[in-house]
Amino acid sequence: MAYSSKVAAPYATGGHYRRGTSGDAGIGGKRRREQNGQHPGPQTPWIRKLVFLGIAIAFLSQTTGVNSIMWLAPSVLISTGLDTQASLVAPICNGVVSVLATLLGIYLLHRGIGRRPIIITGQAGLTAALALIGIFFLLPESSLRSYLVPAGMLLFLLFMQACIGPIFWLLLAEIFPLRIRGFATGLAISFVWIANTIVSLVFPILIDSIQGSTFFLFAVINIGTLIFYIRSIPETKGRSLEKVEEELQRRFTRQVPLIRP
Repeated sequence: MAYSSKVAAPYATGGHYRRGTSGDAGIGGKRRREQNGQHPGPQTPWIRKLVFLGIAIAFLSQTTGVNSIMWLAPSVLISTGLDTQASLVAPICNGVVSVLATLLGIYLLHRGIGRRPIIITGQAGLTAALALIGIFFLLPESSLRSYLVPAGMLLFLLFMQACIGPIFWLLLAEIFPLRIRGFATGLAISFVWIANTIVSLVFPILIDSIQGSTFFLFAVINIGTLIFYIRSIPETKGRSLEKVEEELQRRFTRQVPLIRP
């Protein structure tokens, strides 16, 4: 009988029931499956590397100093010799440029331009803008300097809000496998606010102590970020999430080249 054979089967090896020893059973089996990449999870080595990549993308998006520049724009501009009234109007210009630049970023994505060229171009542009702001601070105090510094800040915001802002959020939504997307995205986003807090605390101190040289310091930091983006940012345009996961798994387990268009 079928029932008898099922009952008798465990006694075929010495008359005793045997606990399952399959590698797929229990918590240990789950960990082994994750480590082998069968079911990606936090225990999987390539997933850990991918989470670190997401954290780096999120953290470095804020070491541009964008929020500090926007929040502290009046103080920075007053230090250039701009009058108080004009310094208070400047943040309005920052907001207008940010909105228009974001629309430009959406347009670039709609035109089918890849994530890599957009974010790399934006990073190069904002780094150059930071260096220009630092140079403008070195000019003798004059009305020209008072207008060149905010012009440099607007140029910085153009690259930041058109290229970095939209793309880093998009990448965080695309690079993580579905199984860990909620955890990994939440962890990465927490580092957005950690970096933002650090920069917001340090930026005013630097402005008070080294003034315009602060922007040279941020430019140097962002040169490092640019190099990181060139070496590490994957291209996800035109790929399904499953294909992105497959290619990132190969990259982080076999050290294959970056995902290219």
